[in-house]
Amino acid sequence: MKKLWIVFIIAAACSSPESKNAKKVLLQPGEFKIKIDSGATLIDVRTVEEYAEGHITGSVNMDINDPGFNDNVQILDKTKQYAVYCASGVRSGKAADIMRKSGFTNVYTLAGGMKSWKEKGLPVE
Repeated sequence: MKKLWIVFIIAAACSSPESKNAKKVLLQPGEFKIKIDSGATLIDVRTVEEYAEGHITGSVNMDINDPGFNDNVQILDKTKQYAVYCASGVRSGKAADIMRKSGFTNVYTLAGGMKSWKEKGLPVE
């Protein structure tokens, strides 16, 4: 029984998503800002109306609900870094999944979306 317990602990530790080699893709607002400041292309996947009400400076609006979203994603350089956000984090998660399935390897999302960005007092245009 003791051996089985030890095997279970080792297996759980090895499968942890927090391993040193795991890439963090869901970033808190401060981490997201650092990613943007380091040159990641910033994509806002909210509607045109939401974008017009306020957005992160330097972002490009690519509404995930637009029928042309998938086609627009395909013209992006898959080797670059992308920081994707929405209002709360749901749509940006979906957009990031679409991008990763299309071969993008450096896609990061903002945990809590614009709501968390604003709560931290970070700049909005």
